[in-house]
Parts: sequence; C-alpha cells; structure tokens
Amino acid sequence: MGKNQGKETLNITRRTLLKGSAALMLTACTSKKAVEETAAKETTVDNITENQPLIQNPEAVFDTSLKVVNTHHRIHCHGSCMLKAYVKNGRLVNLTSMGDIPRENSKEKDEDLFMRQRRACPRGLSEKKRLYAPNRIKYPMKQTKERGDITGFVRISWEEAAKTVASYLKEMQERQKELGYLPIFATGNSPAKYLGTTLDIYGHHSAGNQMDAMYAALGPKVQGNPAIDILNSKLIIIWSTDTRTTQPHLTFFLTKAKEAGIPIVVVDSRFTDTAATYSTGIGKVPGFIAVRPGTDSAMLAAMAYVLYKKKLYNEKFLKEYTFGFFPNDTVTSNSNIENPVTKTLYKGQTFTVPAGESFAEYLESLEKQYKDYKGVLNWAASLTGTTAEIIENLALEYCKASAAAFFCGWTTGGAQRTNNGLYYSWFLIALAAMTGNISRRGGGFGMIAPSDGYKIKIGSNPPLTDAKKYGSIKFSIFSLPEVILTGRDARTAEQLRDDVKLLNNIDLGNDPRLHIEMVIKGEGSGDFFTQKANINRKIEAFKKVKYVVCYEQQMSTTAKYSDIILPAAMNLEQTFFTYGQMNCELDVAHKVSEPLYDCKLDREITRLICKELGIELKNYTDEEIMKAQWEKAEFPKGYAEINPKRTMPDFDTIMQMGEYQLPTPLDKTYIDTMNYKPGEFPTDTGRINFYSPYMAMRQRAQHPVYGPRYIPSKEGYETIQKKEKSRKGVAYGLQFITPHVIHRAHSTFDTVPLLQDTYDNYVEISDADAKTRGIKTGNIVYVYNDYGCIKLPALVSSRPMPGVIVINEGRIYNPSSEETYTAYFDVTGKGEYKEIVTPVDLGACVSTLTVDMESGAGDPVTHQFTNKSGGFAASGNLCEISIKKPN
Repeated sequence: MGKNQGKETLNITRRTLLKGSAALMLTACTSKKAVEETAAKETTVDNITENQPLIQNPEAVFDTSLKVVNTHHRIHCHGSCMLKAYVKNGRLVNLTSMGDIPRENSKEKDEDLFMRQRRACPRGLSEKKRLYAPNRIKYPMKQTKERGDITGFVRISWEEAAKTVASYLKEMQERQKELGYLPIFATGNSPAKYLGTTLDIYGHHSAGNQMDAMYAALGPKVQGNPAIDILNSKLIIIWSTDTRTTQPHLTFFLTKAKEAGIPIVVVDSRFTDTAATYSTGIGKVPGFIAVRPGTDSAMLAAMAYVLYKKKLYNEKFLKEYTFGFFPNDTVTSNSNIENPVTKTLYKGQTFTVPAGESFAEYLESLEKQYKDYKGVLNWAASLTGTTAEIIENLALEYCKASAAAFFCGWTTGGAQRTNNGLYYSWFLIALAAMTGNISRRGGGFGMIAPSDGYKIKIGSNPPLTDAKKYGSIKFSIFSLPEVILTGRDARTAEQLRDDVKLLNNIDLGNDPRLHIEMVIKGEGSGDFFTQKANINRKIEAFKKVKYVVCYEQQMSTTAKYSDIILPAAMNLEQTFFTYGQMNCELDVAHKVSEPLYDCKLDREITRLICKELGIELKNYTDEEIMKAQWEKAEFPKGYAEINPKRTMPDFDTIMQMGEYQLPTPLDKTYIDTMNYKPGEFPTDTGRINFYSPYMAMRQRAQHPVYGPRYIPSKEGYETIQKKEKSRKGVAYGLQFITPHVIHRAHSTFDTVPLLQDTYDNYVEISDADAKTRGIKTGNIVYVYNDYGCIKLPALVSSRPMPGVIVINEGRIYNPSSEETYTAYFDVTGKGEYKEIVTPVDLGACVSTLTVDMESGAGDPVTHQFTNKSGGFAASGNLCEISIKKPN
C-alpha cells in the first residue's frame, strides 16, 4: 500500500465507524457463510476509499479458526495443572485439561505413573470466568474518600498513577536521610527496592513452624521424601492434611497406593474427603482417627513413649545419626556449615545435651508425671479425644512396618499452623528418626518434598537494570500491627538492634524502632488482610500508615484499604516458564490473551513508576526473558544416569510441547536424607537433632524448649477444659479450624460467580454441638471471639468432631454497614486492651477471628536459609457460635 493510500485508509469518519461496527455485529450474529457472502459484495482491502467502512472483509481481520494453546494453572504452593485453552478471535472460548484424550485405548496414559496427567480441579476449569470476571480491577484507581470505602475509588490514568506513586516514594526518600532506611513496608517486586533498604517480613503462614523444626533438626534445605515414594511404603499415615483439596494432583499416588493394598490411616480433626476416599486402617487401628486441634503432638509424644518403653526404637541408627536422644549425649561435629551469627565453622566443635534436656529424659518425665505406662496413654487420650488403645496400636503398627511414611503434604498440614506447631513438626521427625524411617525409601517425616528430586534447571531472568537492588530489614509478619503502632515486634529491643546490625549493617540506636509510613504490595505478594490474622486490628493499625499502594487483580481486602490500586495482568495474559505439580515438570504457561482493559504486567507497572524516579528498566518481552532462561537450562546432576535417552529440547520445541517431565523410577526416587553420612547433616552438631544447640543459643523460641515436647496451646483445648476466660471475660467453648477448599486458592477465585453458585459457604458444626445450641442446617449464625464476629449459614454435619467447628479459609472480608460487634483487643501495640466496635463480617472471612500471635521460633537469621522462619497460630483457636447476635 502506498503512502497516500495509508493516509486515506486511516481517515475514519463517524459514518465509516458505524458501518464498520455494523460489519462487526454481522460477523458475530450470522453464519460464516452469510459473512462470506456479505464480504464478497464489498470492495477488497486494497480498494478501500475514504467513505467506505474499514471492516470490509471480516476474514482479513478476524482469525475464525480455533487455536488450541497449552497453558497452566497454579493451585497452591507446589500444585498445578496443565490446561488446554481454546482461543478464537483473540478470545478464550473454552478450557479443558489433561485427560481429555478419547476414552478408547487411553488406559495406558491414564495409568502412567511417570508421565503423569495433571488434571484440572474446579479452580483451573474456572480460569476463563476469572479472566473475564466483570469485577476485575480494570484501571488504575485512586481513593478519594476514607480507606475501605470502595465508592471513593475513581479511575485515573497510568501517567497520574505512576507520578503519584513516585511522589510517595520520593517523600519516603527524604525520611531515609533521617532513619537510615526507607520507612516502606515493600513486599514482592516493587520500585522501592531500587531506592534503598526497605522493610519486609519474616514468618510464614503456611510452613513457618515446620521450616523452623526442619532447620533445627535436619539443617537448611534438607527435604522430605517425594510423594511418589509412598508407593514404596508398607504403611501410610496421612496426618492433618486433606490432599484431595490442597494438593489434588497427589491423589493419583494415593489411589495407586490403595490399589496396591498399602494400609492408609488418616489423622485429622474432621472426617475429610481424603479420609473418606483413602483410609483403610490396619490391624486394630481404624482408618480414621479424630484428634482435637493443637493436641497432635501429645499423641505423637505418647507414640514415642510406647516405642521407647518397649525398646522398639533403632538404637544403632540413633547413636550413629542423631544428637540429644540419650542423656549426656556428646558429639563432635563434622558439619560443613558455619554458625550464621559468628560465621565460625561448626566442624570440630563439641556439643553435649544439657541435663534433663534429652528426649529419653523427657519421655521418662511423662511417666513420672502421669504415674505409669497406662497413665501416659490415658493423658494423651484425654487431650486428643481418641482412645489409649488406638494410640498404642498405631505406634506399634508404625514401628512394625518395614517402611512407614508420615504423609502430611508440603507444609505438614493444619496441625503445623497451631501455637505449638513447631513441636508437632519436630515430633514427626523424632518418630521417623527413632524407627529409621527418616532416611529410607517408603519412609519420610511428614513433609513431602516439592520435587521428585530431578527437574530441569533454568537460568535466571535477564537483569532489568544496572541500578542496585537493595535488601530489606526484616520484622515478624505476625507483629505487623505492633510494628506500625510502636516500631517493635516480639523481639526485645536488644535483639532487634543486634539483628539489624548483623543482617543490614544499620544501627538503630539505643531505642531501636522500625517506622512504617508507606506500604506497597508489589508483584505476587498476597492479601495482607484476608490471608493474615486479625483483620479488625490491622484495619485500626493501617489508619496510621500514610500511603498504601497495591498491585492487584481483584478487589481484595488489601485493595479496599489502599490509596492507589494498580491493575495487574493475570496468569493467562502472559507467557512464562513455571514448575509443575511437584517440580519435576517444567511447564510453559502460554498466554491466551493480551492484558485486558488497562491492566499491565507486574514488571511493566514497576517500570513505569521507576521511569518517574529516573531509573530505567529494560522492557523485555515474555519471549526474550524465556530465551535468556533457556540458554542456561540444564538437567540436574545424576539424572543422565537414570534416563540417558532423555535429551534437552531446543527453545522452539519446549515452547511447542508446553511441558517437559523428568520421569524417575520408584527405585531411583531422590531421598534427600539418604545423602548424608553420620555426622555430616548440615546442622550445628552434624546430626539429626533431638535437641538444638543453635535454637537454644538464639533464644527466639516462644517457649524455652529446644526439642520435641508437648506444649499446650496458648488458646486451645486446655483453656476450654479449665473454663478460663478471655481478656474480654468470655469462656469460649469451641475450637475452630480453617481448612483450604477445592474451589479457592486463598482468596483467589472467591469472587468467581460460577464457583460461588456451585459451592456453598457455611460453618460446619457437629450434631452434638448444634443440638446444645439449637442450631439447624440453614440457620444464619454468628461465630465470634475477642477479635471479631462473622455471619454465615450453618451446616450440621457428622464430619467435625464435637467441640470443633470448620470455617473454610479464603473468603474476602465484607464488613456490614448495619450490624456491629464489640471486639476486645489492643489498638496501641502497648498491651492496652479495650473494647472496639467493629462491623460484623458478612463475607465470613476467618481472619476476622484469628489472632496475630507469635508462634514457634521465628528468627530473621534463620529466615535467610529457609525463607519461612516463624509460624502461624490459627488452627484450634477459640470461639463461640449462636443464632442470636452476641453483644
């Protein structure tokens, strides 16, 4: 087309636009044949004149063929499925998943253990609804009223948004001159990271307690057995995890294990779908064992006691591989790691377990406290709600099996998210060590490795800029309100100052405090309110923060309480490499659409703001980033010996394939703990620790206990037993648990109408508890405690054990404009508790009821190695439920 022709073509009048729109409508509403006939009557593209519509030939504009695009859906941590996206005219019209092959002659593929199909759950199959959801964040928005009032948001341009956020950041830079750091709590990837040292968190809601136990007992980065290894087991104990919901891709292994006749026992506080589907029992042990939340470690302590008293433990293994089991145990370390505080090697140092601190002495102390063998079992039975006989028989069956696996998911389940979850996780390690199952095929200590052990390693992203990227000062996420209000978390002033000196080389002075004057929730950093504890208290604390900026896709609670919302693109609007269900698969997540509306990729949002700050970030395409990653892709060490025929595909091939698996035979699965010789574990002692000298030295555990012990929960069943009153003066009679559900990934998918219509939201209550409170299925009830009140329908069920109610995790907070509730908590951060009038939460977000207490042994020094130090205490907390609204 010539130069003048181009000008003529772009000269669009209102008349031509209307005619073009008519052609568009015709394309959408008539058959393909009719469209072709209409197009044939019009002039061709080459003959367009000024007064003719642009859309002369719809076939020249629209791609009417159906394209099938391989893409990917992320469920939760270490869970995913492969999707097939059907795209027409640039729009996603349908989604199917692995397993959509014809039924005839498909058995071999369906049954393949090593080239697994990852079929979509309801979340994956509803990605289309989420992509085109009318309530997506579509444009940059600015709050013009009080935070939390969504009617105050107005649309602004990207230019105004970038300039506004940049002005906030420049103001914080001025404060940096006084403080020595930026008073910005910056999560994810954000522009603040290029300006100076910011504030960020340590602590992890999913796995903090488990990771602290593993670091203390096994050392950094030591992994559990892979999920597929349960097919080598002779007994599987699924403890406190509903695999069908949280990691449905693992249910295939459980199905195969059950088909193979491997006995399965499920321990939980409710009769889960996993228990209903897979539990078989063994000998005198039933398939399902119900235990009260927060008492799991009492049951494990009693099981360890049975093995100890009957001398059924592996003494040779304990003496060669462990430290702290026997009294006066003394070892000289052969560990190759260094003390992270002093920077001195542990190798050559001698450690002795203090008197009274060995595990054997602890087990003997239980007998002294509860009189005799039977007394210890009865103690555990009275706490857990199961029987002494079941506890004893499970211990004996566990010991008797030649290979027995604790199977607790990637984060050792809900029992780990309790006030004593650190010790529950450590008890699993202890029992596995006592029996030798900790370093054995078919064994395992609960934590499921997020990989079969072998995965393609890809290179890093190409650098976006030559500008320096700064680190951050860490504070505990569980003390966020305290830090905002007082500048301190749970550490002493001396500990805070020492940590910041050690990790950041910044001296906070004699009165060390951390100032949070701005919050920026950057790329992929969750919802501070819905996914963290104690929403009402956070809302009060956030009133003290000057600026809040949020990258977001939906109107989350954090977005509602922001000043600026920046609309981020979704996963289906970008192409990237990602690891699959258990990291042994590399996936290509192809985009099916360009970013809709005025949404932008996270890195593009950061680039626009950085430009206003005078920092140039490179504008790479998705493909440029992936090519740079693939240039350095390699097979893991040792895999070539397992599968010499497997070769590395080139870039174009991997992009077309969509996924690449590294299958591993059952006798070659990677068992991390089998790689360490006696004395060479990466711990301080070089052994598997029943007592941790490092943890004792750091003094960061919330209880001064440095090995597996039963510690009563701060809010738990013993509180109910003793009829203790809360600070508000209420003796609560129920515990609640907060399981994940099949139709949400935290709060993601909570706003998808299809899923809302399919899955009801309710509080599940046992028949016995419902009867005493006059509650029937369908009644609208209030669930409340000191921290807040939620309102939702009740479901009376035989699934929860008496004394326990179930409130599913992930609902978005929706405060009532009419109903209020008087909560009772500290709004100063100084321990000054008082009555606070809060709205009743109609969204039934369980974080309205959870308490932001410290749990486990959170430590920013440990966090360097685990990225997850410090645990969450939500499961088993106290509440009450009623039809009548509480005062």
